Amino acid sequence: MIKREVNSNTQDNSYKQSEFSTFLIEYFGDIEKIFENINYAKIFPITSFDAILFIKNDMVNTLLQEVSEISPLILPNIFILTEISPIEAANTLKFSEGELFDLKGQDVLVGIIDTGIDYLNKEFIKEDGTTRIKRIWDQTIFSISTPFNIGYGIEYTEADINLALKIHNEGGDPYTIVKQKDTIGHGTQSAGIIGARGYGDVKGVAPECEFLIVKLRTANEFIIELVGVLEDVPIYKSPEIATAIYYLIETQKTLKKPLVIFLPISSNLGGHDGSDAIERIIDYFGTTRGVIFATGTGNQGNSEIHGSGVIKQSGESKTIELLVDKNQEWLVTTIFCSYPDKLSVGITSPSGQVKPKIPIKLSKYEEFKFLYESTEIRVRYIFPLNVTGGEQINITFSNLKPGIWKINLYGDFISDGKYDIWILQRPLSKPNTKLLNPNNLTTLSIPATSNYSITTAYYDQNTDIIGQFSGYGFTRDNRIKPDIASGGVNVRTTNKNGETTTVTGSSAATAVLAGVIALILEWAIIDKNAMLVYSNQLRAAIIRGAKIREGDIYPNPQWGYGILDLEGVFEVLRGNYRDDAFTTQYPVDELGENIYFKMSREVFNRLEFWGDKVNNKYEVVFVHCRLAFKIK
Repeated sequence: MIKREVNSNTQDNSYKQSEFSTFLIEYFGDIEKIFENINYAKIFPITSFDAILFIKNDMVNTLLQEVSEISPLILPNIFILTEISPIEAANTLKFSEGELFDLKGQDVLVGIIDTGIDYLNKEFIKEDGTTRIKRIWDQTIFSISTPFNIGYGIEYTEADINLALKIHNEGGDPYTIVKQKDTIGHGTQSAGIIGARGYGDVKGVAPECEFLIVKLRTANEFIIELVGVLEDVPIYKSPEIATAIYYLIETQKTLKKPLVIFLPISSNLGGHDGSDAIERIIDYFGTTRGVIFATGTGNQGNSEIHGSGVIKQSGESKTIELLVDKNQEWLVTTIFCSYPDKLSVGITSPSGQVKPKIPIKLSKYEEFKFLYESTEIRVRYIFPLNVTGGEQINITFSNLKPGIWKINLYGDFISDGKYDIWILQRPLSKPNTKLLNPNNLTTLSIPATSNYSITTAYYDQNTDIIGQFSGYGFTRDNRIKPDIASGGVNVRTTNKNGETTTVTGSSAATAVLAGVIALILEWAIIDKNAMLVYSNQLRAAIIRGAKIREGDIYPNPQWGYGILDLEGVFEVLRGNYRDDAFTTQYPVDELGENIYFKMSREVFNRLEFWGDKVNNKYEVVFVHCRLAFKIK
């Protein structure tokens, strides 16, 4: 873990977004020392191998020539928000209203990475008039002093927010103290589903949880021009999301309470196999005890944004047809194949112009223009990929003309032969922009395909039907995602300015999941029933407690292992949770000179017929709160 002192003075360590752009990069060596004498760029490590790079907009090429210890700069992945009772469907009221337990999320932190929060909303205020929000980091406001020396944004503490509330109650302007506002409302709506106090007609899943809020800043003009985003849709970049995660983790260490991190964002520009930079950061921090990430499959199912196929042998080719909407001025597509396959592309325009097979030039762009359409195209091959060893092909269209575009795919070397293609998620892809031979599977969005997040689809809790646009699994590397399905249709919640609203979609379902996780963490850690809780253990309990629909086969790409049911989770735990619910997915642990075989109660019972052989050879012990056999 990176260690650094927090700079509490007023030295200007902030980077104005108009002058600097951020990139999420990989590095090796003593990277901070390397950057000591570079005055146009700054590095901020957030893990042992990932860092945020701040660089003046006109100095990117200079840096690449001077510093070899960083990975080539790749345009940041771009994310959008996933659109927002399921609480009753998840069976949480029995546990939050005292019928079985009195669980309300007390002393559990919920980190929300979103559009901010309406901190004046009474649903986030205690009975004594003080706030339930422990921290707000507003990335959009320039400040000389930044939290953990990250380099941008301003942090407001619980004391700052309480002072703003006091001024507000006395008729003054609270925004003179805490300037943060949720102008969009998405963050406030999500927080309401997770933990609205219940003063009005809205009550959240965990009404006594405490909030850590990160208001994400959108991409600056320099990055928007590089990527080519033209739509009037808020665009968020991977570096800001990565630093948001880092901030929440560091704050959790200070407050020493369990943490749920709620991520209501989605992107299509990645391998959908856990290899995206944000997913690897989730996995890095997701192994921390008491830190759980909640993600949703997104709203891209049934959207005709994913296609796949098989090239059977080297030398064979396939054609992918892409219909482009008349209002689609730009578009990005990504194609993936697995190691050791190698593919190349050519492109045919709607007028019949042909760009023949484009040879692979590693990490370099090939740019060309179609005469009749005046469409500019940029192709980049990335091979081999750092994490998987496979190949990624990025194709960017600008000044795009409508009609059917053909991507001609050539099998230069084929072993497996399977390929996948994604276009930008909607609404960045216009309604009539679509793949003409789509595959609805693997339409779950990034970061839902990370290894250490708990991922939910959304369904209509009134009809028990999967949401129309809920993203489908599985992952490209055939891991089972989603883990679960949560209610997410017509969910009542609080909005900015204290209004009540109804929302539908992946964010709503993910917020329900985050609230349920908060209740489980209260029972496990705060109430000291299972102090050693890790992400995969908690996932196992949620999966085992899921409700299933009659006639369904589980797991499946729509529902995962079934429907989120907190009562089912505690039914699993009401026996001996130590040897059933919280078992590890790994069969062997080596601790010191001994080897411990860990298994569930069911497997242990099967071994009883061994009788004296078991007793003579093994000693029954508990390791990390799990049943195990220790070799004598």
